[in-house]
Amino acid sequence: MDKSKLSKTVASYSPNPIFTYNLNTVGYYDPHQRPFDNTRRYTYHQMVEFCRYFFRRDTIVRTVVGRMVDLAITRLRNRNTEEDSANKKYYDAVAKLLRPFLKHLALEYFITGLVVPGITYKTVMYNKLDSSAGRKRVEIPDAMWVRDPTNIKLRRRPVGLSRSVYLQVTSDDAAFISAKGQRSDGTEDLAGYQELARMSPAFVKAVVAGQRLFPLEDANPIYGQLVSDDVYPIPFLENALFAMQHKEYLKMMDRTIVSRSIELLRQIKVGSDEFPATDDDIEATSTAIANAAASGDRVFNLFTNHTVNIEWVLPPLEALLNESKYMEPNAEIFFALGFPRILTTGESMRSNSSDSRVASLGPLATLTDLREKIIYWVEWLYEDLATRNGFDSWPEPYFSPIQFQDMTALTQFAIQAQQVGAISKDTIAQLYNTTYEEEQVKIQSEVQNESTQPAAQPPSDGKNSPEEQTTPAGTGVQPPQGE
Repeated sequence: MDKSKLSKTVASYSPNPIFTYNLNTVGYYDPHQRPFDNTRRYTYHQMVEFCRYFFRRDTIVRTVVGRMVDLAITRLRNRNTEEDSANKKYYDAVAKLLRPFLKHLALEYFITGLVVPGITYKTVMYNKLDSSAGRKRVEIPDAMWVRDPTNIKLRRRPVGLSRSVYLQVTSDDAAFISAKGQRSDGTEDLAGYQELARMSPAFVKAVVAGQRLFPLEDANPIYGQLVSDDVYPIPFLENALFAMQHKEYLKMMDRTIVSRSIELLRQIKVGSDEFPATDDDIEATSTAIANAAASGDRVFNLFTNHTVNIEWVLPPLEALLNESKYMEPNAEIFFALGFPRILTTGESMRSNSSDSRVASLGPLATLTDLREKIIYWVEWLYEDLATRNGFDSWPEPYFSPIQFQDMTALTQFAIQAQQVGAISKDTIAQLYNTTYEEEQVKIQSEVQNESTQPAAQPPSDGKNSPEEQTTPAGTGVQPPQGE
């Protein structure tokens, strides 16, 4: 065939305008222009970028982390002694305020492994927390937040496992303070700037002067796993990064196949070795197909001679339809997180192959370790509040038990244990996410309401005397009448 005819035939191809595919929009996240490398050692702040990205994209990781947070953060309670009873309602009110914030601590712990809480305080009247208390002013937590670990710098101290914590002021925050409440995008927050200047005038003055690194003297951070060769903790999701990256490659392959299926390649051959096509033949075929496509018809008839051949070039769909390719990375992600599949969706890969009671032993150690670290931080907060308010003592905080077991069987055994004096009634109440004191108040209220209501009188049929009608004490309900 003449080269001019061949070039004209190839040049007649044009991409489908209804779908534009861009590899850059569907690939993996790569802050360093290359994928995550399991053999390379990244800095802590680089690892945080990877962990945050995959937490938002990988459905398994997000579900597992959310489930672990919900399991770990149960009701926060206070174990009061006689000397702590004077401030019991104060610390109970503080524990109620902390419950939503503790979930933020747990979520940040599982994503980045470094939790640096920030708290501001406000003054309220004590009788608002305890009606029996006098008109005394006390301080309670007001605003509570978790600082961004990418703005935190740690420095090793000569002795001990503790670290010196520093806050790196970002360029946006520095511009906001220097402009006295005006952000770089033109918006203003004068009230926020004035509040910051009132609470931390020395900090604002130092930022305006050019200082960007500030020590956090009162910080009490919560660390993940600490090793001797690194000042920063190991993020919890780091162990699963390589499996998540491999899974991202598979998803990118599927997107590529799907996009190529949508943007179909149609090859039109005009002429053959025995009957070479002329320019007029090629032009006529191209015009006929273009006109038919522009008509909007889903099916159109094209009349040609035997030398015109139309073929569709399809990508290999076998890899797209094969679901088993995700089994290995998904299993590796579950194994890296130490969380069983049955506790996420209630089912396993094979029916009757897992027991939730045995499966809960794996994540229980991880959740217990996190709960102990959070309780240690709450104890530090209680002590700080006692110092601020002049209290001599403070209660011991603790979490309600984690609910892994079968509640029906567990409650039966708990009642039997309480009857022989092995556990208290309050422990049984915790199984129902309540307390013995709260239930006693509800029971007394119900008894009082029933005693004030008149007893329900059945319709008189004249067959029974008033002496035969008996009512159980405290119920206010008449029994069925006998014949």
